[in-house]
Amino acid sequence: MVSFVFIFLLPELYSIKSFEFYILALAGFSFFYVTEKLFYKHIIKTENYLEKTHFLINFLHQFMMGAFLYSLTKEKLIDGLFLFIPTVGIVLVGSLSIENIHKKLLNKLEIIVISISAVLGAIFASLVHNNIVNNILIAVVTGSLIFIVMRELIPFKKRGSPDYFLIGILLFLLMYGFLG
Repeated sequence: MVSFVFIFLLPELYSIKSFEFYILALAGFSFFYVTEKLFYKHIIKTENYLEKTHFLINFLHQFMMGAFLYSLTKEKLIDGLFLFIPTVGIVLVGSLSIENIHKKLLNKLEIIVISISAVLGAIFASLVHNNIVNNILIAVVTGSLIFIVMRELIPFKKRGSPDYFLIGILLFLLMYGFLG
């Protein structure tokens, strides 16, 4: 996902050449940051703060990714493939973490909602798809992915492996060079 942000989204955002879209990218980043902090400050009283915050961020992220994936694939199938592969990985990891960590805390409705969030995003995008919406999605997804990659995907401190990180980047670059 880091590779996708730097190799595809940032150049795509730059190609729009409109300051308003940079503001939207900042808004995408800020929205996720502020949402997390508001949850922390106002919902921390409940024991399941982390699970509810993770649920909300995961839902919004997958909703936007579904909308963006639809818009991107409609424009150019190969670009949609570059996003689809890491998105499937993130959805699987997110689903596993929700299933394993929050098994007792999520009710059936929340499980259904999180499971169909990307599909809901794609349906939303299919209803409102045009160039302006696509550019807005690029901007907001860029900002939100930068936050999510920094906060949720890159392991903290000693966790994670630089080898796997570099292998992931190299595989993306090879795939991009081969298919792009």
